[in-house]
Amino acid sequence: MAFSVNNKRVRSSRSRSVKESLSRQQGGRDIRDLTSRSRQLQAEIHRLEVAITQAPLEMTRQRLASRNTLPPLGPAARARPQQRKPLQQLRAERNRRLALYLELAVVVVGLTAALGWMRQWLQF
Repeated sequence: MAFSVNNKRVRSSRSRSVKESLSRQQGGRDIRDLTSRSRQLQAEIHRLEVAITQAPLEMTRQRLASRNTLPPLGPAARARPQQRKPLQQLRAERNRRLALYLELAVVVVGLTAALGWMRQWLQF
């Protein structure tokens, strides 16, 4: 007996042939396979849940164990990727550099003026 739902044919649960009824009787073996697979999956889920709950403790333990150690020197230390600085920090560095250049220019002009004044004063 077939019912139509949304233009699809739905088979009834009753077997139509002997072959189908025999295949249903052999389904017991499939059920045993499914139960063993289910047990395996449950064990795997349990193992993963335990690992997930232990992860924060393990991370804390590793952080405490490596608290007083220095990072490695050499090429491994330089392998870290450079992170971009925020725009505000870049502006502050630029302003600091400009202030140093301005201070250098004032010092050079002051020295030049002092030397010129001394030269003029020593000639007389």
